[in-house]
Amino acid sequence: MKRLMFALTVVAVAIGFGVFTSLAAATSYTFVDLNPPGWDQPSSGAPVLPNMERANGADGGLQVGEGALNRNAEVANQLQALVWSGSAASYTSLQPASGYTGTWATAVSSGVIGGYALNSTTSRDNAVIWTNPGSGWVMTNLQPASGYTSTSIAAVAGGYEAGSGVNGSGQGSGHALVWTGTSNVPTDLTPNAGYSASISGAYSDGSSISLVGYANGEGGSSSSHAVLWKGTSLAGMALIDLQTFVAGAVTSTAAGVYGNDVVGQVTMPIAGQGATNFSQPALWSGTSHTFVDLDPSWLDTGTPGDGSATVWYGAGAFAECNGIEVGSVVERTETPGVGLGYSYAYHAALWTGTAASYVDLNQELPTGWGNAYAYGIDSAGDVVGAAVDPSGIYHAVMWSATPEPGTLALLGMGGLGLIAYAWRRRRN
Repeated sequence: MKRLMFALTVVAVAIGFGVFTSLAAATSYTFVDLNPPGWDQPSSGAPVLPNMERANGADGGLQVGEGALNRNAEVANQLQALVWSGSAASYTSLQPASGYTGTWATAVSSGVIGGYALNSTTSRDNAVIWTNPGSGWVMTNLQPASGYTSTSIAAVAGGYEAGSGVNGSGQGSGHALVWTGTSNVPTDLTPNAGYSASISGAYSDGSSISLVGYANGEGGSSSSHAVLWKGTSLAGMALIDLQTFVAGAVTSTAAGVYGNDVVGQVTMPIAGQGATNFSQPALWSGTSHTFVDLDPSWLDTGTPGDGSATVWYGAGAFAECNGIEVGSVVERTETPGVGLGYSYAYHAALWTGTAASYVDLNQELPTGWGNAYAYGIDSAGDVVGAAVDPSGIYHAVMWSATPEPGTLALLGMGGLGLIAYAWRRRRN
């Protein structure tokens, strides 16, 4: 009887832990329009600008991004950084009352929001963070006193804020920068003098910090290479050129990191078409940085040149959490006589480690909505990004994750297994 009880306990515990690795495969998604009520209304004579309203990141029940009151505000670059808690009506504008033309929120982690603000006096971007001590969100400007004319934050993790800065008159080389807390003195991690670098993603497990982005000049090449900085502190971080793990890659960039997994984009030459390249979403998996091509080319139909062929390729993978990757892919269909002979559709994408695991989040869009993009994912599996409504207006959106009943049952079995395990230890 004891052996049977122990065996059942082991199975239940294994199921409980195993559920998390296959959560995406047993999850449904509910579309949530995050555009604040009454915002982003058409303005007389103002054009529709691409992808201006969007949600960029999510963590701890919060979603962050930016929006515009109307089209004229977009044209004047007067977007406002926004934070939501699951619905359009829950939004809070992070825009200061004065001093800044517009603000953008790019990332959130453990209650700290990172981004940048367009300084009204200098007309330059300033790296900023927002924190909420309990009385409302407070913005702190992290623009260095000297050395960089423009700065921005793209990622937040473990008390660090990471992004980029530009020196000179605004046309100088980009620098990979990391700030600690509220100090406005960043650490410059640019690896190659005279070449640009930038940081797009960050992860911390409490004892080490991982940063990803791109760097030019790696291996003597002037093209961008996806890179990973990793260490227990900012001093003496190891730099890994991730492009060396991708045979034949022309360029690459890394956008997100979680644990030992890195996601991004690589460009590869098209066979038989000379210097013509195409992009594809990329995953570098584990401590060995094994390259996984997430390109959903298995969806291709027809033969290129037949007048109706459809080719799928990746815009990129932008974020990863708990073994789930999100990004965007492009569906290109031959349309003779229309434009350049092709029509394009952008799909918000989700994967679980392989190209074949691709999930098309556009399936959850309301009728008539078009292009969509996934930019971030949190530990609950909620995905944030942008989508285009039937009027051609971009909206900040979320795909809210809900485990299927079968998954919930397995989670329950796992919980019972843990209880049984604890009971057995106490008995012994």
